Parts: sequence; C-alpha cells; structure tokens
Amino acid sequence: MTEAPFKPMLAVPMSKAKILDWLDWAIEEKYDGWRLIVEVAQTITAWTRPRQHAGAEGKTMLVQALPVHLVRDLSRLPYGVYDGELMSGVTSSDVSRLDLVDQKRFVVFDVLRSTAGSTAMLAYDQRRAILETIFQTLPQSVALHLAPNMALTCLDDVSDFVKAVWARGGEGAILKQRTARYFPGKRSPVFVKVKKLQTAVCTVVGFAHGRGEKVDRGPFAMVLLQDAKGNATSVKTRNDAELAAFAKAAIRGANPNEQHPALGRKLRIEYQDFTPTDGYRHPRWDRFEDE
Repeated sequence: MTEAPFKPMLAVPMSKAKILDWLDWAIEEKYDGWRLIVEVAQTITAWTRPRQHAGAEGKTMLVQALPVHLVRDLSRLPYGVYDGELMSGVTSSDVSRLDLVDQKRFVVFDVLRSTAGSTAMLAYDQRRAILETIFQTLPQSVALHLAPNMALTCLDDVSDFVKAVWARGGEGAILKQRTARYFPGKRSPVFVKVKKLQTAVCTVVGFAHGRGEKVDRGPFAMVLLQDAKGNATSVKTRNDAELAAFAKAAIRGANPNEQHPALGRKLRIEYQDFTPTDGYRHPRWDRFEDE
C-alpha cells in the first residue's frame, strides 16, 4: 500500500475561524515535527506528508523505516490507525537527523480506526475517550505519548494556553470542535491552528512557475526573494489579482527575472521561524512595503 488508509485532516488559520461557542471546543499543543498516520496491525506501517512540495497538500508518502524502540512501543497499541506527530529534538528538521534517532517519539492525538472499525465519523470527544482508555492500559513509555488536551471556556483560555507553549519554545496550538467528526484529507473549519509568526522584509529578485500538479498558475506563481543578509526564500503570489498585475506589467518578450518592474520591490513576509539549515520556515506573503 503506497497511500495511507486515511489522509490527515488539515487545519485552517485562526484568522479564518468562526467560533460561536467556546464550550464546544478543546485545545491541544501544535507540535513541530512530522505529521504521521500510523497503522498498527501485524506490522507497523507509517505515512507522512511530503515536505517542500506546493502540490502535495493532500498526499501521503510511506515512511521507509522507524527506529526499533519506536516500533516496539507502537506495537503495544491495539490494532488500528492513529494520527499524530513524529518528534525528535526541537523542530521538524531535527526528525531527519541521524544523531537524534534514539530520541524519536510519537505523540498521538487522534484515532481513525479501532478494533471495532472506523472511528472517523465519531465526534472528537468520543475519539478522545477511546484514546484515553487505550493509554490507561499501556505501560509508561518515553517514545509514545498521548497529546494532552484541555476543554475551553473562553478566548482567554486560548491565549493562556498558547503563551505557555511559546514560553517553552513550542510552535502553537490546535483547536478542535468537540462535536465534529474527522474529515480525512480536508482543510476543515472544525480544526483551527494558532501559530506564532514573525515578519521580515525581503527584496523581490525574480519569479518562478508554481509547482502545483493540477493548475498552472503561470510564470509569476512564485515570488523569489532575498533578505538583507543574502538569505533566499520564496512565497506564493498572494492571489489571482496580483498574478494578473504581474503579467500585465511584464515586458513583452523579456525574461521576468531580468527586466520585470517589480524586481527590487520590498515585500514583507510572515514566517514561523528561521534556522541556518532550513532558512525561513513556512514563509507567506504579507504585503508590499510601499502599499
């Protein structure tokens, strides 16, 4: 099997959330690792989401090998399909580090199939209850954890939770509607992410075609950028209107990376963090500085 039995449900940003009743929501930490769908049967099989591929949002790929200590602990789970985060070190880039293999651990935050059958149609609270019952019977493990959660009562609960996560260097939080089912492969408003973003001002140095597999957004789909220290990154062009403006401004017959009037313009981006190995992580378009 090359594709996972369930594709991971994806979250919408807090800015797009419509939360009417805080009592209908729970919160969990958003972990900075590799999202993993794990099937526990006679063997352990795991799938993750491809990284650094603009057209790969709804795809999964097989994980070729997990460390022996993690396979051992995963084998203690009842047969089923579990959703969670593979962690090692501090950030997602640490997961691939060979010197941190012994630190690999799996944080479980959902169950999509149990010994009784598919659980994806059940409400979050019901799926959570199944997980809590499972983990109550398991021996303590340094490699296998159940993600803590907390019921919400108001927006202040969210603020207090994420501030505590950020204070210890965590990525953010996920809000989950307690009465909602699991929507495999969908970016759903019942699944909301809260992340701490930083900003940087970069210079437009060129353009590139998008890497989408279904829609060709043309030669201006990606904006190539460079910051004041020479660090390179790229962001998806903001929207179709901006694409049209870039195309209209293009000099007929010219290479857009050499003569386009937007070259040299200052663009502010938002990003999660910056590391020497990954550069700007999860950059996205914010605004032109001269707007």
